[in-house]
Amino acid sequence: MPGNLINIKRISPEALQVIKRLNNAKYSAYLVGGCVRDLLLQKTPKDFDVVTDATPEQIKKIFSNSRIIGKRFRLVHCVFRNNIIEVATFRTEDSSSKNADMITSEDGYLLRDNKYGKSLLEDACRRDYTINALYYSPFENVIHDFHGGLYDLLNQNIEIIGDPVQRFQEDPVRIIRAYRFQAKLGFTLSERTQKAIPECLPLLKQINTSRMYEEFNKIFLTGHGATSFDVFLKNNIIEHLLIEHGSLIKESSFSTFINNALINADNRLASGKQNMPHFLYAVMLWPIVKQLYLKMLNIPRFSILKDVTIMDKASDIILQRQCAITNIPQRFISDIKEIWNMQIALENQNNLDNPKEIVWKGIFRASVDFLNARISVEPALKEIAEQWVAQYEFFVPPEMRSRRQIIERDKGNNSKKGGKKDKPADRSKKKFGSKDGYKNKKFRKSGKVNLKKAQEVLEN
Repeated sequence: MPGNLINIKRISPEALQVIKRLNNAKYSAYLVGGCVRDLLLQKTPKDFDVVTDATPEQIKKIFSNSRIIGKRFRLVHCVFRNNIIEVATFRTEDSSSKNADMITSEDGYLLRDNKYGKSLLEDACRRDYTINALYYSPFENVIHDFHGGLYDLLNQNIEIIGDPVQRFQEDPVRIIRAYRFQAKLGFTLSERTQKAIPECLPLLKQINTSRMYEEFNKIFLTGHGATSFDVFLKNNIIEHLLIEHGSLIKESSFSTFINNALINADNRLASGKQNMPHFLYAVMLWPIVKQLYLKMLNIPRFSILKDVTIMDKASDIILQRQCAITNIPQRFISDIKEIWNMQIALENQNNLDNPKEIVWKGIFRASVDFLNARISVEPALKEIAEQWVAQYEFFVPPEMRSRRQIIERDKGNNSKKGGKKDKPADRSKKKFGSKDGYKNKKFRKSGKVNLKKAQEVLEN
């Protein structure tokens, strides 16, 4: 059909360049997926994906600024200064003959899908939802729609392509994507799509934890986090993204705290500010880590320790469990723990007598924002939060109110004191020794406290 519904001015120049160069090399190429969907909804897409009949190796020969990525799905990233255009090769669902490029598990999960097709129709059958199976040829100004995607777009339907159970078995992330689209677009899942989900929910455990981490960020950090939380909570999907919260998840204070924090995050993004994963996880896991921390305070073998040490132990337990679902990188784990530990310092009124050292910490701004977020369910914190904000504004000049600037200032002060440079971190000596957080690591004994026993507190 004619592509007059699409405003070509909304399309990334780099995406157009990629398509043009593929066409010049005698390959067909189209915009596909979410970018076409958003263009039809009169929105400017964040990302642009291209599909072509050229293989990854052929694409790489055309673009010197490209790299082949992925094993499960081989793709090519064409890298520009401020943009990355993802280019995929047509795929086919033809499984009439065994092929090492298309491998499934006993449960039907696609372990590898690199069996390339030769046409748009073949590729369209491998797409997940009809609204994502729309193709646009910008230089021909033509939209290709093989599954009624435009109809579903106009009627605000989320309709899976093919047999729902089979498609969810192939890739359980499609379940998460369905609800993410519902929250993002305000659409409704079709009856047959919705009906197949409950029996397929256990399949979510098959998803790689690093991939789940990326999906988690897409759900809550891209401007529709509050709506997504409501949708995932109502449909009992949140329990597959977070560790078991027990009765906490049913308490109004739990949803109120997280919802308000996510509304603020959505507003930040809308105003052009960036949302960071460490703050998101600090919010989402705070109710359960606080509950564990308070329990441990009243257990004799922990009560002999400093409060900040107990918080450290509680944090390690909760984060280890969460990383079994979403593999949080180590650099963010450190920031999450710092935010939680800072809550103890900020709640201590005595620290306001000598606040300068605290307000100059790199994590202070995020920590006091976190303290302010807690006011929605802990109104007694309002007065002390206001005092900390006042101290911050008094001691830290506006031009120094970024974490990077504070870190640079600290480096400068250290060099002035004696010319000694900080030694680079020795990752081999880190407590859990992995840049990927707590992945596949067991807790070990620390002093007189056995962290393995500490985990039992969660069940008591």
